[in-house]
Amino acid sequence: MPEAQEVDDFDPGFNDRVMSTAVLTDGRILAGGEFTEISGSTSRRLGLVDEHGNVVPGFTTGVSEGSNPGITSLTLQSDGRMVIAGNFWKVAGRDQANIARLNADGTLDPSFRSGTDGYINPIVLEADGTLLVGGYFNMLAGQPRSNLGRILANGSADSAFNPGADGNVRTLAVDSMGRILVGGGFQHLAGSPRRFLGRLSPQGVLDPSFNPGQESEVSVLAVLPDDSVLVGGTTLRRVRSDGTTDPDFNLSLGPSGVAMSVCVQANGAVVVGGRFNRLGTHVRNFLGRLTPEGTVDAGFNPGANGGVLSVALQQNGSVLLGGEFQMLGGKPRRYAGRLSNPEAAEESLEMKGRTLRWLRGGSCPEVWRTTFEHSNDGTSWRRLGAGVRIRGGWELADVSIPESGMVRALGQVAGGLFNGSGWFLESRRSAPWPLRLRVTRIGNGARLSWTGGQAPFQVQQATHLTEPIAWRDMGRSTSDRLISIPTVSTDQYFRVKGR
Repeated sequence: MPEAQEVDDFDPGFNDRVMSTAVLTDGRILAGGEFTEISGSTSRRLGLVDEHGNVVPGFTTGVSEGSNPGITSLTLQSDGRMVIAGNFWKVAGRDQANIARLNADGTLDPSFRSGTDGYINPIVLEADGTLLVGGYFNMLAGQPRSNLGRILANGSADSAFNPGADGNVRTLAVDSMGRILVGGGFQHLAGSPRRFLGRLSPQGVLDPSFNPGQESEVSVLAVLPDDSVLVGGTTLRRVRSDGTTDPDFNLSLGPSGVAMSVCVQANGAVVVGGRFNRLGTHVRNFLGRLTPEGTVDAGFNPGANGGVLSVALQQNGSVLLGGEFQMLGGKPRRYAGRLSNPEAAEESLEMKGRTLRWLRGGSCPEVWRTTFEHSNDGTSWRRLGAGVRIRGGWELADVSIPESGMVRALGQVAGGLFNGSGWFLESRRSAPWPLRLRVTRIGNGARLSWTGGQAPFQVQQATHLTEPIAWRDMGRSTSDRLISIPTVSTDQYFRVKGR
């Protein structure tokens, strides 16, 4: 079994900094940054590679112009479209200031018209398809907005959301209640004093109960399953949802160190990238991992020779990295590389009656929001509902699930520079579903009903459950899912078998 820090063969060969990465559901990887080539092929600050690092042909859209043009954030929508943001003036040769949306094939989506007069750091896709945008700007989609705003699906500014910050907004995160965590270099948020960190309602109203007293600029945020939040800058600490600091989770990154990206595993471990040489009291060159308790993982120390700006966890637990380095784990890797993870990535999509559960653990990435969907053909999907967090995963209860087709769970993940990028993980399960029988007593009789399985069904009965059990058919097979039995004795047992 490989060590946690083993560098695998993923080596696309960028020619400049990689600042953002996002993983498509088919395993391909979208990368953004300041590069202009991948493995010698022209790729203007945006590129698509397969899971092995090979350039995907035909994906040629790039960005240009602007002062030091580059892409800092990428967000994938569930329909396959991609939102890119950063510091640029043109996309595919068209005027598009600092934010754009691409179709699934990489072509520019002309229906999305938006822009800012300054650079964008993070973008966060919300449940209703709107986008939170933070950065250093005064105008958003033609409307006055101070460094923070929300845009609608067509790119226009949300007129009802205008909290404002008096300094750079570097990082954003959303908790389970839809509250918005804001971090950066500001001193005021929504018109009130908030040094570097604050929390807003979904409508943009400042939360007066959340004022952790941050002492330095915040560069990265990540919400944990209990709605506490990892706050990264020159330190890395955990702040509880009530705004108090966890005294047992507070690490320095050295005199000039700063965290730039963090990713949380489903088991609670945290992979940290940035510009630092120490993590707590341990020597860690630009990359490290913490245990769920906030101590440094002694077994994870691959090291890089330059800043790690982007951390992303793939569905199998592999750690995808981008940044300023040209060596990773002692091997040549130009601005991007990947680490294996020997710990299993555990997940299962289960259906029990009218309840769907997506259980997750081990090294797979933590997701901060889930949706369950159904499809008859694997192409067109119908939303069943939003998942609710349970111990070990997510659940959607009391849902009507068609007897054919397939279901999927979609989970949203954050990563990249300032954790300003996002993408979806997907897990599918096809019919037939597990067959579950329900017996309801009605007077002296009973009603048998069942879900799951696949017709035709055969109802059987037995008079005891000790081996050998003599099951006997009750009538002919049926495609119905309900039968009534006029009289039932106390020593009568039933089962249903599907095809």
